[in-house]
This record gives sequence, structure tokens and C-alpha cells, in this order.
Amino acid sequence: MLVGGFVTMRIIAIWLAVLVLVLVRAQAAPENATAVPELDALRSSYQRNITAITNARDTRTEPIRRSYAGELERLQREITTSGDLDGALQVKAERERLTSNQEPTATERAAMAPALAALRTRYEKELEPIVTLIRNAEDQQKRDYLAALDRLQRQFTTQNQLAKATLVRTERDAIAGPTLPKASPAPTAATNALSPSAVAGAGQLDPAFAEKIAAAIRDKKLALSELSRPKGGAGNDVPAEGAVLVGFEFFETRSNGFPDIRSLRPIFLTTAGVKPGMDRGKMEKITNKVMARPGYAVGGIHVYHTNNDGRIQGLQVIFMKMVPAEGRLDHSSSSTYRSLWFGTLPHKDKPKELGGDGRPVVGVYGFHGADCDCIGLVQTSN
Repeated sequence: MLVGGFVTMRIIAIWLAVLVLVLVRAQAAPENATAVPELDALRSSYQRNITAITNARDTRTEPIRRSYAGELERLQREITTSGDLDGALQVKAERERLTSNQEPTATERAAMAPALAALRTRYEKELEPIVTLIRNAEDQQKRDYLAALDRLQRQFTTQNQLAKATLVRTERDAIAGPTLPKASPAPTAATNALSPSAVAGAGQLDPAFAEKIAAAIRDKKLALSELSRPKGGAGNDVPAEGAVLVGFEFFETRSNGFPDIRSLRPIFLTTAGVKPGMDRGKMEKITNKVMARPGYAVGGIHVYHTNNDGRIQGLQVIFMKMVPAEGRLDHSSSSTYRSLWFGTLPHKDKPKELGGDGRPVVGVYGFHGADCDCIGLVQTSN
């Protein structure tokens, strides 16, 4: 009897413990209880697309990686046979990096023997078109996902579903990260005034750097890049006081079924801060914008036209770190980054690269009327 009662009491105690645990969890649940099926659907679609892009990258790069691995194995045999221990260790380290998907550091690159450096350079050149295509596809997916999250956040906010709107904003901030430029929440009326936050965040151009640029302008020591497509060269925009190009505002529309850039406005950095340049085409709205990080400036652009008669289809900005003391931009890979593509991604012909050699971009030029038909860069000539 005592044994039976003891067992019964233990069972009751266990059930009480379970009940307490359930109640505790139930009390804690409301904080994260908000379900957002719409967000889950968007996230699942985004993740599927990113996974597909990653799989495509792996499929297309694998033959190149196998070929490079074979070349490294052959080189290591040759170097080992010759008795070059340091060279053999370098190749061994590169093979290990390849296996673990690690990039060589700047120091490791500089120390590479000529034969290994040549193989590495050829390998990277073979990978570059695929890597660029994949990166652009990933960037486009992020832009589309961020835009969809913006719309969903506004929808929940207007419906007074603030808990859901907050969860969507948290997701958006996590995807955007600290350096990804945010898309404009909605087209705004085009004006010639930049926002106070943009002015404050950009800082001012180093006075000595500005004077070097102004002197080059006075002495006519300027160089024009190639135009993005052949159509005249009217409409130079070069601030006489000395400035560097640090961004653009865009009016994006659609033509022939694809997004494009109908008009754009250059943004310059001077000793007094940022200032807008002349509109290239009619800026009916500002649908997107891109600005350099502090200390960086536009060093070049990629421009995409589907044919020689159409307006700009897509544009990507190459930003480079400013070196004011030397009057130039640092175009090394460690001091360079690229924006997302604006308009549409290249899908037919290769985009044209303008600039990119480290000379400061001090203005823009090119034919424009109601639309921005083409664009070129004005740089200092030395």
C-alpha cells in the first residue's frame, strides 16, 4: 500500500513539473508568438533563389577548379624534383587553400614564385566572368528581396499590425547589413537639394586634393573616358572649384520589357561638402541612389546598353579609396568595392567599363535630352 501510494505521488509530482514547464513556456511565448506567413513565404523564395545561384556557381566553376588543381599538382612535382623546398611548400599551401576555399593574402600573393603566380593569375581570369555573373545575380536577388520586404513592412504598418511590421524590419536590416545601400522606400519628387543626412555623412573633400583637381581643370589637364555608347559628347559637367564624383541619383523606368535608367544626377564632393551636378535627362522622380562610403569616391563605372540606339539599361559603380596626399584613388582590390547594379543586370552583351585606373573622376559628360542616352567620365590626365 505504501509502495503504491509512493508511486502515485511520484506520478503526480512529474505531472505537476510538466504542467509548470508548460505554463512557463506559455508565459514566455507571446514575445515571439507573432507568426508572419507572408514573411516566411518571401524568405523561402529568396533562400531558394540564392541556393539555386550558389549551385549554378559551383557547377560552372568546378571544371576550372579541377583544372587548376591538376596544374598545381603538376607544378609541385616539377618543383619537388628540382629540389626547391620553398617553392614546393608554396605550391602545397596553395593546394590546401584551394581545397578549403580560402583566398591567398596580399603577403602570400607577393611571395609567390613566378610560375605559381602565373597559374594563379590565369585561374582567376578564368573564374572572373562566372564570379561576376554570380555576384550580380546575388545582388539582384538581394535588391528584389529588400524591396519586397519594404513593401510588406509598409503594408503591415498601414494595417496597424506593428508587431509584424517590426519583425519584417528586423529581417530587412539583417539582410541589408551595414554596407548594403538601402533602396528608397518610395519614389520622391526630384529636387536639386540632397538630404541633410547625406550631406553630413559625406564629409568634405581635402582642400589640397581639391586644389590639385582645380589646377588640372584650369590647365586643361583632363582626360575623357570612352562614352558608354557612340552618340556625341555634349553636356560636360565639371565643377570648376575641384570636386570628385561620389555618387548618383537615378530615375529608373522600363523599356523593351526591362528596367533601365532614364535619367541620372551626378553627386560631387567638394571642400564645402556634397553638391548635386547637372541632371542628365529629365529627373521626374528619384527611384534610387548610391553614395560612396566616407573616404571613398567613384573610380569607374560599368554601363550596359542592349544596343547602340537605346538609353542606359544598367549601371554599376566602382568605388575606390581616396589618397588625397597623392591626388589619386587607390585602385587595388583591397581598397575597391562595387555597388549593386541599377536598372537591369547585363544579360546579352558585356557592359562597358569606364575609368577604373585610379585617376580621380572629376566630372561627367555625354549626350542627353529628355533621357540620358549615354555617359562618359572626366578624369585628371595624370
